[in-house]
Amino acid sequence: MVEKSSRPTIALIGDSHAAALGPGLRKQVAKYDFGIDIVTKSSCGSLIGVNISHERMPMFAQSCATYMEQAVQYVIMNASIKTVILAANWDGYSGVTPSFQDGLTSMVSKLSYSERAVIIVRDVPHWDIDPVHLAYAESIFYRGFIANMMWSDNKDKFPVNGHSSMNHRQSHNIDTIFHDVAIQ
Repeated sequence: MVEKSSRPTIALIGDSHAAALGPGLRKQVAKYDFGIDIVTKSSCGSLIGVNISHERMPMFAQSCATYMEQAVQYVIMNASIKTVILAANWDGYSGVTPSFQDGLTSMVSKLSYSERAVIIVRDVPHWDIDPVHLAYAESIFYRGFIANMMWSDNKDKFPVNGHSSMNHRQSHNIDTIFHDVAIQ
């Protein structure tokens, strides 16, 4: 077994959506005797040089920016970290300033320049309707009839024949940005 201080390590950087990946990732990397450092802050995406603000927390933007800069420095200062995984609720940051793409590009550039492999993980799907609500609607005898009466503008989201036609929401803009960052 490799000593903990010298074994290869993966860093997971991001917000609470990244943190949610931590336990599963920790279990998987342990199988290969890799270490993992989880560097996450709630509501703070893996972006450099952007203002992620919250109305109720006026100091959050600066706190988040500082945290992400320190996360990059932490990775650079730890030679055992060879791979960095960036994960976040990306759709939630698409409106930040100066720009989401610039912030992601800055993050990836700094990490790549320090000779780290960077992996960007797409967020989980967001459904147009609450799956619990859908399951409840499907469980009653006249589910399609009642659902269509109550939500006439969303008829296609409530299956009458047991199959739903709903699709999860995907942000084409986020995917385009990921592509543009990857080819730079």
